[in-house]
Amino acid sequence: MTENNNKNREGTEDRSGKIEQVRAEAAEGVGGAAGAVRKRTDSAHDYLSEQTEAIEETFKEKTEEAADAARELLERSRQAGYGAADRIDSASDYLRDVDLNEVRQRAAERVRENPAIVIASAGIAGLLIGYLLGRKIG
Repeated sequence: MTENNNKNREGTEDRSGKIEQVRAEAAEGVGGAAGAVRKRTDSAHDYLSEQTEAIEETFKEKTEEAADAARELLERSRQAGYGAADRIDSASDYLRDVDLNEVRQRAAERVRENPAIVIASAGIAGLLIGYLLGRKIG
């Protein structure tokens, strides 16, 4: 029986050694997998950080472009407003300075010089006004 016991002990020791070897290999494999996961996680983090920075930069550039366009539009509208105000001032000055008798005399002279043109213009204006009023009413 001693021989059987010795064989059993040797078999148990062999199994224990194999189990220990498999356990060590498994631990090493799992440790390697954990390292690979960390490496992939770092790579994904770096990639996503770069993409986020690129998006932020693009967003900043587009926002600046939009702000520049808005400022340019505001300046153009300001200039247009001032231009309109200048023309209104000019019209106001003209109305203040105009001699209505002189304007009436010039109009009367033009009617005497070209009565057909004046009558045709008045007729066309009347037809146009009638057409526009007819469209709004009807």
